[in-house]
Amino acid sequence: MKTTLIAFAVLILAPQALYSQTTASTTATSTAPTVVLNAPGVVPGDFFYFADRLIEALNEFITFREESKAKVALEHAQERAAEIAVVLETKGVSSVEVRDTKEDFDKEIMKASEIFKARGEVENNKGLEESNKMLKEAY
Repeated sequence: MKTTLIAFAVLILAPQALYSQTTASTTATSTAPTVVLNAPGVVPGDFFYFADRLIEALNEFITFREESKAKVALEHAQERAAEIAVVLETKGVSSVEVRDTKEDFDKEIMKASEIFKARGEVENNKGLEESNKMLKEAY
């Protein structure tokens, strides 16, 4: 019984300890700001891409607080940036999907920027502009 409890505690606490060590080491060695994009899942041109965008639209629809709307817009912009990166690798710069997704990225950034400006959060808006500049330079 005692062995079972110890084994259970180790299984519960081990992943947390590993995550903490990984996070600490990556933040300690990072000296320059970098943009890390998550894998987008489906990308423009995929058969189920419409479903991904429909779910995002529903998410925006049920979000009510302005701060949450800005956060959702930034998350969607990050998703668009990740999609652009994948499409650039697979189809190249001249593809229609890159242009359309870039327009969607700009719209999401503008949504968040307008919310920050309306709330008078100039400091957050400066960070948003810097992030937008970094992403534009990367792509």
